[in-house]
Amino acid sequence: MATIVKTTQTIQSLHSNPPKLDAPPDIITNRTIAQHVPSRKSVFATVQTILLLFDGRDKALKTIQYTFKVLIHHNVLHSKLWPTMTSKLSLTRRVLRLGTALGPIRILTASLVPPTQNLLLLNTITNNLADDVVCFYKLSLINPVLGKQAQKTAHYCWFISIIADLKSACSALWRLQPISHDQDRSYKNHQDDVWMASVSIVKLVADGVFCACDIWQPSFSGTAQAWSGLISSVLAGYKLWHKSSTT
Repeated sequence: MATIVKTTQTIQSLHSNPPKLDAPPDIITNRTIAQHVPSRKSVFATVQTILLLFDGRDKALKTIQYTFKVLIHHNVLHSKLWPTMTSKLSLTRRVLRLGTALGPIRILTASLVPPTQNLLLLNTITNNLADDVVCFYKLSLINPVLGKQAQKTAHYCWFISIIADLKSACSALWRLQPISHDQDRSYKNHQDDVWMASVSIVKLVADGVFCACDIWQPSFSGTAQAWSGLISSVLAGYKLWHKSSTT
């Protein structure tokens, strides 16, 4: 009888104070994994993403090209092989960019932009088509006279695009007014936007210097274009890296 009473009391105790069981292993595992998921992509994942993009390959080639141009210009590299290699890299990039006018043409024909933007879009299309003609000229496929005229047209169109983009970038930076820590948007994200807008402006200034040297050809154009080309390519690569690592 005493045994029955003791058993009954034990059962009642278990009902009133159930033992605390550990969480299932799969729940713990999922929680642990979620806590260790990085907010940014790894370096290898970012590099893979960039190399899968056409723009990423172009920026990589451009950085290599102008790194060697700077070294050649300052007589760090003396072999005749290196200037030939930089010329081939330039031609490779031109070939890879063939047909880039198709995108702006589609936008223009589909009326996807306001009428006020049509002139800039036409300028971009003209620039891209002129670049294609220059590429064919570099490949010795068309008349040199036509190729040189297209090259001059491309320079002026690119300069107009740079000025327009620089104006937009400065306006975007101006709109990023300082915020306090207690506002809805985090202060860190705001500072990141300010930094990237500043990077864009510096990159466009470098492009402007490079293009201006193509148009007016000052005596120091060799040095200016070597360094401005390198700065532009590095900053463009950095922008692409930043975008790829956070998406």
